[in-house]
Amino acid sequence: MFTDLTSILALSLESVKSGGNTLLWFFFVIGIMIFVHELGHFLVAKSLKIRVETFSLGFGPKLIGFRRGNTDYRIALLPLGGYVKMAGESYEEAAGSPDEFLSRSKYQRLMVAFAGPAMNIVLALVLMTAYCMIGVHRMKFLNEPAYIGGMAKGTPAEQGGLQVGDKIVKINGESVGTMESAFIKIAINSKQKQIITVERQGQLLDKEVIPARETPDEIGIIGIEPFMAIEAIQPNSPADQAGLRSGDIIVKAEAPQQSGTSYKQVLDIIGHHPNVPLNLTVRRGALDIFKTVTPALNNGVGRIGIVLLVSEKYPFPRAVIESVNLNAEAVYVTFQVLRGLFAGKASIKNISGPIGIAQMSGEAARGGKSSLLQFMSMVSLNLGVFNLLPIPILDGGVIFLIFLEGLRRKDFSIAIKEKIVYVGLIFLVVLMGIVIVNDLSKIPLVNQWFK
Repeated sequence: MFTDLTSILALSLESVKSGGNTLLWFFFVIGIMIFVHELGHFLVAKSLKIRVETFSLGFGPKLIGFRRGNTDYRIALLPLGGYVKMAGESYEEAAGSPDEFLSRSKYQRLMVAFAGPAMNIVLALVLMTAYCMIGVHRMKFLNEPAYIGGMAKGTPAEQGGLQVGDKIVKINGESVGTMESAFIKIAINSKQKQIITVERQGQLLDKEVIPARETPDEIGIIGIEPFMAIEAIQPNSPADQAGLRSGDIIVKAEAPQQSGTSYKQVLDIIGHHPNVPLNLTVRRGALDIFKTVTPALNNGVGRIGIVLLVSEKYPFPRAVIESVNLNAEAVYVTFQVLRGLFAGKASIKNISGPIGIAQMSGEAARGGKSSLLQFMSMVSLNLGVFNLLPIPILDGGVIFLIFLEGLRRKDFSIAIKEKIVYVGLIFLVVLMGIVIVNDLSKIPLVNQWFK
């Protein structure tokens, strides 16, 4: 009954091709998610003295295991899911014994159903707390106001009338605080025109922009780039000697016969002009000031000694707070994507399935422990949230059905429940089929089949 959605996962050809490490990390990540999820159901059922007949990691034939009390603990052949089998889960099996699932009150059945997703959410909080304590790494410009530092000709932003120096303050009527917020709002509404409100020379202007969807994920992109935001200055570096400070934003760099405003353009100018004085326009607070800096030659490229990456390690109490905030933001984005899908504003390709998770597991592992912790937190959170959706056969479907029965003060008939479960199973099979096809279409070697 309490079966993880990953029971219908499929392996990707690309994952197999890329080597065993990706698959191992995929099984590691998914295995932990499944174990924690099913452990939630198991612990609450045991605490309520509901008889648990089987606790299984995986499906199919039993590989190894043992029996303790009334419970068969096992690891099965297919490590792509798991389940907790309780006595009297269905009306066909129920004999009326007090230790059976259906013999318990609706409140106790709700507790058992909710425990799995709740454990995944708790795990997400724990993993993100660990990530915040080990070190949060992000580009400085993501935390800055959403000023447009550059755009190429022919991009949706340029076609929509946006200009370098514009500050994005709203997207589709929703406030934008940072560049990261702007990127997210544009990305999750990839199939609709964006009404982007910008501040330009003290005036608010509404611009209609149609995002491009050129990536395999069909993420909305309008082609804007940020300014270069400085997190720190290395002592005795060219930037330090020129008087640059932490918090400065480079809004323009000028070299002989070349100038640029965006992050990438400024980085390119600095890198290609070692030992050449550059004129920089630097925004410091509300003022623009002018500095001259000469990049030093370092490993064949020009460098001025600025740090662009924010790296912070939080003590435990602060890490917990940051974890809650980051997970809350992730939940918000998840529901925005789901809302966009149902409203036809987002593409189904925004969602990654088992193949995408397998690929990302390997990439996250190669990125180091911080990257892996962050990724695992995301997967665990999404698994918990998804399982709470009111879809039959998922935990959320069980919760919703019990809630409806409580409202009507009468249980639905067995025939109706069987039909509900059948519809839910068909829905999940179709959904998984769609996301697997989407995942395959994102693989370069397979993508040509979908064109």
